[in-house]
Amino acid sequence: MLPVGATEPFDSPDWLFELKWGGVRALALIDQGRLTLRGQNGRDITAAYPELQGLPGQLAGHSATLDGDIVALGRRGHPEMELLRPRLTQLLRSPGGQAFRSPVSYEVSDILELDGRLLTDLPLWQRKNILHSHVTPSETAQIAAFIDSEGVAFFDAICQHGLDGMIAKQKYSPYRPGRRSRDWLEVRAQEVGHYVIGGYTFGGGNKQEAFQRLLLGAYRGPELVYVGLATAGLSRPEAWTTVRLLEELHTPQCPFSTPPAVNRLSYWCQPKLVCQVRLGERSGSGALRFAVFVSLRPDLAAQDCRLEVDDPLEGA
Repeated sequence: MLPVGATEPFDSPDWLFELKWGGVRALALIDQGRLTLRGQNGRDITAAYPELQGLPGQLAGHSATLDGDIVALGRRGHPEMELLRPRLTQLLRSPGGQAFRSPVSYEVSDILELDGRLLTDLPLWQRKNILHSHVTPSETAQIAAFIDSEGVAFFDAICQHGLDGMIAKQKYSPYRPGRRSRDWLEVRAQEVGHYVIGGYTFGGGNKQEAFQRLLLGAYRGPELVYVGLATAGLSRPEAWTTVRLLEELHTPQCPFSTPPAVNRLSYWCQPKLVCQVRLGERSGSGALRFAVFVSLRPDLAAQDCRLEVDDPLEGA
């Protein structure tokens, strides 16, 4: 289940408010002591998060499906997507077996199934009660906290701490798998986005530089619309690892519905890889400006990166 964007926070006794974690959304499937983690596109991402293998031992039951966010905390105790970047890149290269420097935790926000009983038709407040009574928190997997009714004050605190935003959830809403619903509303404090990589530019004779900019797009119907460039705030080894993954997707044909006017040497790529970027601002046409690459997102599907119906970006 996915949220719909909202422009401002609000108060309501019929809603509860959770932190927008800005990590990797994942379903945790527990069955007879075994754990499988699946990303938003259904991909098995279990191997990238070995710290979470103790999660089945926290369940008072034999099987369950949990919904939550995998996060890595930085020095200030805030979630930082950049700390998950090595794990997400590794998923594209090999199944696992690598030691990672930054530990992760799983913030569980919902329970969809318990011991064969489907819970998705129950109201959210009831699912929350079942979650609290059947999952014991640990250092690596906690039950995500929420604020009841007072969304405005919560959002103000989020902004003061420089966090991503909040998710407002209607207390009486069922869980609608795979659907975007107005029963969940996303209010952003930090502007981030997910886009398809359709190519990249490079410096020609500069052999020290893997690439300069990523060419990004999003789908409107069946067409991939160019939305702008992103700089890559990567170390040199990370940049070369990324470009080697993109080299496997080289194609002679431009994947965008309208070829962008890019005044640099460039390669086109098959539109299969999704990345997360931090956004600066948009031009009058809606194109991205000052976007900075954060991480590859192999847990997301390219076709899920879509433009809003009224977005004027075509040909930007």
